[in-house]
Amino acid sequence: MAAVLKRRLRSPGALQLSVLRDYGIAGSFLALFITLSVWSDVFLTKTNLVNLLDQAAAVGIIACAGTLVIIAGGFDLSVGAIFAVSGIVAVQAANEAGTAAGVFAGVGVGLGLG
Repeated sequence: MAAVLKRRLRSPGALQLSVLRDYGIAGSFLALFITLSVWSDVFLTKTNLVNLLDQAAAVGIIACAGTLVIIAGGFDLSVGAIFAVSGIVAVQAANEAGTAAGVFAGVGVGLGLG
């Protein structure tokens, strides 16, 4: 670890690129969050923030699972398609047979295809 830091400190340009690579996404997110909070009256409200978290929950769960697959050395692009098919099957089954049947059908298709 110390050798990596020494190499980074030798060149100021390399240090700046390293910091940008390590923290660029977090900085961009923070800048966007602050900008939207200042320019919009409704962005920084409890209702909107809960809505954003609710909408991002499914993508976050898929991203966590995909991270585990990549760490294990695999590469799987079918997760998004299986997620979509499971949702469609769940809605169709819920319309025909009720909510409980829709949940079980969606989970069953997801497990069967996954």
